Amino acid sequence: MSLRIKDLRTERHLTQQDVADGTSISRSVLSQYEAGTVDPTASVISRLADYFQVSIDYLVGREDDLGNISLPSQGTPSRKERELLAIFRQMTDAQQNRFLGIGEGMIEGATAAERRKK
Repeated sequence: MSLRIKDLRTERHLTQQDVADGTSISRSVLSQYEAGTVDPTASVISRLADYFQVSIDYLVGREDDLGNISLPSQGTPSRKERELLAIFRQMTDAQQNRFLGIGEGMIEGATAAERRKK
């Protein structure tokens, strides 16, 4: 897998810092992934696949086809979305998972409250 990350990065003429900034992974840790000295977590693999727009299977070497995916475009992020992303990128994986769970709970709670009003 280390070769796939580096190959994707170099094919796109990106620096390690470019990928680090786009995925909220430190440059030094990304370097370790590329060297094969550290294996990325499932969460990191998912972020890298999304960033490079390839399937997870391609990234981990289970298929040779890029398995390109397309992420929905929703226009330019608002100021609040950019602030939220900046905060999210400063969190550890555990904090990000907890944050996502809280957000999902808020949405589910709001949806349930709306159903009760009807």
